[in-house]
Amino acid sequence: MAAFKPLSDGILLPTEDPGEDFNYWKQLEFPCSIKKHGPVTHLEFSPVKPYNFVATSSVTVVVHRPSPPYSEVMSLKGFKETAYSGSFRHDGQLIVAGGAHGDVQVFRDKISLRKFTGHKGEVHLTRFTSSNFNIFSGSDDNTVRYWDLATGSELVCFAENVDYVRCGASNLANKDIFATGSYDKSINLFDVRTKSSVLKMDHGSPVENVLIHPTGGLLISAGGNFVKVWDTVAGGRLLANLENHHKTVTSLCYSNNYQRLVSASLDRHVKFYDVIDYKVVHTLEYPSAILSLAITPDDSIVTVGMSDGLMSVQKRREEVDEVKRRKSKSKRPFYASLVKKALVLDSGDHFCEHKRRQRLEEYDKCLKLFEYGNALDAALKIRLRRKTPETTIAVFRELIRRDALRSSLAGRNDPGVADILKFLSKNYCTREFQETIVDVIQILLDIYGDRMAFMPISCAELEKVKTIIDTTIRADIQKTEIKSSLLAIIAASNMNQQCESVEHKATDFVYKATENHQTMDIDDDI
Repeated sequence: MAAFKPLSDGILLPTEDPGEDFNYWKQLEFPCSIKKHGPVTHLEFSPVKPYNFVATSSVTVVVHRPSPPYSEVMSLKGFKETAYSGSFRHDGQLIVAGGAHGDVQVFRDKISLRKFTGHKGEVHLTRFTSSNFNIFSGSDDNTVRYWDLATGSELVCFAENVDYVRCGASNLANKDIFATGSYDKSINLFDVRTKSSVLKMDHGSPVENVLIHPTGGLLISAGGNFVKVWDTVAGGRLLANLENHHKTVTSLCYSNNYQRLVSASLDRHVKFYDVIDYKVVHTLEYPSAILSLAITPDDSIVTVGMSDGLMSVQKRREEVDEVKRRKSKSKRPFYASLVKKALVLDSGDHFCEHKRRQRLEEYDKCLKLFEYGNALDAALKIRLRRKTPETTIAVFRELIRRDALRSSLAGRNDPGVADILKFLSKNYCTREFQETIVDVIQILLDIYGDRMAFMPISCAELEKVKTIIDTTIRADIQKTEIKSSLLAIIAASNMNQQCESVEHKATDFVYKATENHQTMDIDDDI
């Protein structure tokens, strides 16, 4: 007698491949939420291990540990009003931040080492240059200032903007060049040697964030609901315009060793782009509008700051080494290892392998015992149908194949039929399930069509199913019409190109014939 084949071996999954990025980022653990006193306007990880991160919110600039429960290492209390843009130096030793009074402060272990004054408005941008000995800041007084850390003096003041300067980025490839973004829609690349901007680009919307690739050849800007990629080597040539968000993009960073560009937006989404073709390869969703985003250099932690004062921190699960995993298993008895080592088979011996008992799911057990109604009930359990609807559809298919679907659907009350219809309406939009769902609906109508007037809950769910099917059919018709129109336009365009080509050839022929005729007339005259 042939062994029973579990239904799970033949479940048809949706054909869409989630991709490598989905598998990579699904390793993030459940997020840990930390409540702040105000909107989390800036987040940044230390460039060096252990990757502490600084969060700027309200009047506080707080450094957190990179491990659960992400407790505070220290709180920098040098601001009487709102603080902005807490940022690490590239060696992780110092932190710089700006304040609402126009001051810029540098901290080390809670102690304020330097305080720079000169701005007339709120300072939303503070960064160390790649030399680690200078700082640049941007303010609501429309100026960008370049400071000397050792002496505390102002070296250069750039006054080329006509609106607030809210973001900037240092250039790791050149310590004398840095970028800023302003609400006047401009992106400036400043060179402290010339004391002016060497490149200026128009983003088209107020600029919320800028990012420079470590090679210095690419600059990314965010503002409005789009992200733009610029080639600074080619004089600010636009390489890509990414319009994948529905609201203002507020933050940018890199991940996957600079192989992925990451953007966060007020639409509560974080999107990952492949830097080769700048297509979206993965998306994360959060409960509130996102103001800031940061990812560790090794992608082990993703932290997001939101407008409601909530900070979400997600840590990647550690990959257990195969050798350690084997050692962690319970050890076999000593005598068993001896027997295994001493076992040597001769040429005439036969080795009999012990087969473990097959573990079946509840619906498989019922199908094996021909209890079709119980099998359908097991497949329609809330946990199973929500998490793996393809399993429930596979049970429906198996019942259809065995000609047992009618008997398993019969004899149900109003809530039971409504439960089935609710599942069918929810999953009808999945193309792989539609054929099976239509067959199930037809059998349900054959069984309960006459009694549907006395089943109000099922009648309401049936109306929802009908609405979804009608909407899907109309959408398919519109897609077909659009496709036909596009094909007609393409065909007409190709025909016009052919006609223009023939006309061009005919014109050339007439021109050449006329030229030859004129030449013959001249020869006759001579």
